[in-house]
Amino acid sequence: MLVKPLSTITLFLFVSAFTLGQQRSINALSRLKSHLSYLASDSLEGRRSGTNGEAIAAKYIADQFKQYNLSYYSNLNSYLQDFEVFDGLELSKDSKLSINNFILKPLVDFYPLSFSSTKAIIKTEVSPGLNERNHIWVQDISEFFVSSSNSPHFDIIDQLRKYASNAELRGASGLILYAKDSSKLFSLYSHKFKDQISIPVIFVNRSSLFYNNEFNEPLLQIEGDFELVKKYRNSKNVIGFINNDKPETVVIGAHYDHLGYGEDGNSMIKPVQRLVHNGADDNASGTSALIEIANSLQKKLYRNYNYIIIAFSSEELGLLGSKHFVDKHDFSSQPIKYMINMDMVGRLNDSSKVLTIGGYGTSTDWSTIFKKYTNSDLYPKFDSSGTGPSDHTSFYRKNIPVLFYFTGIHSDYHKPSDDADKINYGGIQSILNHILFTLRTSNKYPITFIKTREQQTSTNTRFTVSIGIMPDYSYQGEGVRIDGISEGKLAQKIGLLASDIIVSLGENKITSVESYMKALSNFRKGDTTQLTYLRNSNLVTQTITFQ
Repeated sequence: MLVKPLSTITLFLFVSAFTLGQQRSINALSRLKSHLSYLASDSLEGRRSGTNGEAIAAKYIADQFKQYNLSYYSNLNSYLQDFEVFDGLELSKDSKLSINNFILKPLVDFYPLSFSSTKAIIKTEVSPGLNERNHIWVQDISEFFVSSSNSPHFDIIDQLRKYASNAELRGASGLILYAKDSSKLFSLYSHKFKDQISIPVIFVNRSSLFYNNEFNEPLLQIEGDFELVKKYRNSKNVIGFINNDKPETVVIGAHYDHLGYGEDGNSMIKPVQRLVHNGADDNASGTSALIEIANSLQKKLYRNYNYIIIAFSSEELGLLGSKHFVDKHDFSSQPIKYMINMDMVGRLNDSSKVLTIGGYGTSTDWSTIFKKYTNSDLYPKFDSSGTGPSDHTSFYRKNIPVLFYFTGIHSDYHKPSDDADKINYGGIQSILNHILFTLRTSNKYPITFIKTREQQTSTNTRFTVSIGIMPDYSYQGEGVRIDGISEGKLAQKIGLLASDIIVSLGENKITSVESYMKALSNFRKGDTTQLTYLRNSNLVTQTITFQ
C-alpha cells in the first residue's frame, strides 16, 4: 500500500532536484553573460592598466566581491591593492632649448626622439651641415619623410636611429634634426624611450629657423638642457579573501586589464589604429569566471581551504600585478598550497571541446585528481610547463604548484574584434565545473611542487638560442634583471643568479628586454660570445657558448 505514494514522493524529489539544478545552471550562465558584457563594453575603453576604464572595472569586481561577502586581504582596508606601473620617460617641464637666443617651447618646437640619451646640456656654436667630431650636428632629414610617404613599409624611427647611431660612431656629440614639412611630425615623439644611444637626438619642429636663414649668420648659437624623467601610472589588483580557518590557502586568479586603444604597442592591428580593444576573451572571460567562482565558494562543499581571489591588473604589461602580489605576500604566515589561473577561457570549441590545462607537471598529484573527472563536456590537453605568458608564472617562480586554464589563441587575439558576441558561455561554465571539482577533490592530496620545463612569457623577435632566464618585466633600469633561472639551462650552468642584471651580449648593449631578445636573434647554437652582467654593483664578464 505504501509503494505508490513512496514512488510518487521519490519522483517528485528527483524532478525538483533536477529543476533546481537546471535553474542554478541558467542563473550561472546569466551572471556570466552579465559580468562579461559589462567588462567588455565600449564604455570601459579596453580596461588599459592605469586608466579610468580599468578603475571602473576594478570597482565593478570589488562590488561583486562585497556582494558575496568576501573579506579584505591581509592588512588592506579595501579590496584594492594599489601599485605603480612604469609608463616610460617624458620630457621634463623645465627642459629648454634656444637657437641664437630664440627660445623654443618644449614638446611644441622641439622634443627628443625615443632613442635619445636621457639627459644633455648643450652650449655650442655650429654650422648646419658641417659634421665635425665632438660637435653637435645639425641635419636636414626631409629625405626620410619622402621615403616614409613613398613606402608603407618604411620605418622612419628605425631609419633615424640607424642614422643617429652612425653619427655617434663618427664622433657626433649630438644631433639636432629638422625637415621642411615638419608641422605634422609630432608623432615622432614617444614616451616609450628605449634602446637609447649615448648622445642627445633632438627634433626641432620649426624648420623656418633653418630654411629662411632668418638669423643671417653662418653659425648657430645653440644653448639648452633637457632631461627625460620617469613617469608612472597607478594600477590596482582587486583581491578578496575567504577565511575558513584552515591551515592551507589556495589562490584563484585572472587578469582583468586589457589593451585600451592599443597605446602600449601590443595591438595586433598594424599600423595601430585608435580603436577600443574590448578584450572579451582576453580576459573578461576569465574575470567573469573568477567572480562566479567567488560566488560558488560560499557553499559548504568548499570549506577545505582558505581562498584568495585575485583579479590581476597589468598582466598585459608583463605580469606586473601578479608579480607585485607575490612580492608583497607573506608566505611564512600564509603559505599557498597552489594557484589556479584563468586566461582566455571564452572560446571553447563546441565540436572538439579541447581545453588546454597548463602547469600539469608542477605536481604529480594533478594527474591523479584529473583522472577522477569523468564528465565528457571537456577534452583536456595538458601542458606540463609551470610558466607561460600569464599570471600563474609569478606563482611558479615562488615554487608554488599552478594550473593554467586556456581555450587557445584565435584570430581576434589582441584586436578590436575580440567582442562579447563571440564568447561561448556554456564553455566557460564547463571550465568552471572542472575547476570547482579540482577545488573539492585536491584537499585529499599533498600537491607537492615540482619544477618543470619553462617557456618565454612573450616576444615578437625570433631566435633559436636562449640563455635560460626569466626577465624581470617590472625592472625600470638599464639592462635586463633576472627574475628566475631555468633548470638545466645555460644560465644555471654558468652560475647566473636571480637579481643579476645583464648589460651586454657580445657587441650588443642590453638596455631593455626588447634589446635582449633582439641580441639573442643574432646568435646560433655553437656560437661563442661574451656575456657581461652586474652582480651587487660589480661588473662580471664570462665567455659563453650557446647550446
